[in-house]
Amino acid sequence: MEKQKKILAIDDVTHILKVIECRLKATGYNVVTTSYENLAFKKAKDEKPDLILLDVMMSKADSGFIILSQLKKDPETKNIPVIMLTAKGDKNDIVQAVKLGATDYLKKPFDSQTLVSKIQDIFAKNSST
Repeated sequence: MEKQKKILAIDDVTHILKVIECRLKATGYNVVTTSYENLAFKKAKDEKPDLILLDVMMSKADSGFIILSQLKKDPETKNIPVIMLTAKGDKNDIVQAVKLGATDYLKKPFDSQTLVSKIQDIFAKNSST
């Protein structure tokens, strides 16, 4: 039996984290969360998730981009797929996220089924490589 996939969700809005956590746990994922951007990188290193959901705008407009950049520069976390979740849907933001190494980008408000589908697609692609 395949081990349960672990997903780290990082967002400064706790009710969004609760929605994500409930939906993904109901789908069979192990979910860990943090609403503290200053702990996000350490949490990713400690938890070693299979995937990260990362908000772009936290205390600073580009906090998520800074965290994404840290994750992609570190040998321990650089290969973890990251889906950016954000209210910033400008084309330039999407391009920046992809340039920094994001696997996908989902604009808020998002449909939870779309989120689950994106996660399943990423895991399916990663298991076939």
